[in-house]
Amino acid sequence: MRKIDGLSFTAAAGLLSLALFGLAFSFTKKQEYINDQTAYLNSQTASIQKKTEKVRSQTEAQLLAEANNTNTASLVQDEGVARDKAKALFSQLYNVDYEMSEAKYESRNKIALQYADKNVLARTGMYGQSLSDIQKSQMKILQPAYKFYFAPEKGSTITGLAEVSYQIKSLFQKNGAFHVMYYSVTFDMNTKKFTEIKQLGQLE
Repeated sequence: MRKIDGLSFTAAAGLLSLALFGLAFSFTKKQEYINDQTAYLNSQTASIQKKTEKVRSQTEAQLLAEANNTNTASLVQDEGVARDKAKALFSQLYNVDYEMSEAKYESRNKIALQYADKNVLARTGMYGQSLSDIQKSQMKILQPAYKFYFAPEKGSTITGLAEVSYQIKSLFQKNGAFHVMYYSVTFDMNTKKFTEIKQLGQLE
């Protein structure tokens, strides 16, 4: 029987078969994971798109045409207030630059707290990082753009959808990666603050 470095040919072939089986099993598991993640992301994307279209369909013109009460003008005005506050808030949340000074960092956080408390802001995923963490990330957010879709309704709160598109530039992504993030938001007209901000997902 042939020997290969002290092993019989049969034994060597057996070991090779086991190795190939192990590689095939590992590949199968990785492919299953990729398939699961792809299905999940597709489902999240579809859900976000449905939410976006639902809110987009409720334009101010339609609301004015369909409303049959004297509160219509007030509702549309409330929507404008919520949109202005949302833009002011998200422009601070997406003000991220690893070269920012401590004074600018403190100002950013102070302004953001005018529109929601720390617990609410923490759910955005953009608030709560220390200046040291931001500096270590070597990351800048470039050209953020904001779209807000609110559905005015009777009562003291207004719900809506926030769409934020932006680029990330770092030492590892010099050309800037493009992203679109979605949030569901709830605005309290009495306190003029956001009582809920939930990150829905991201499109890349």
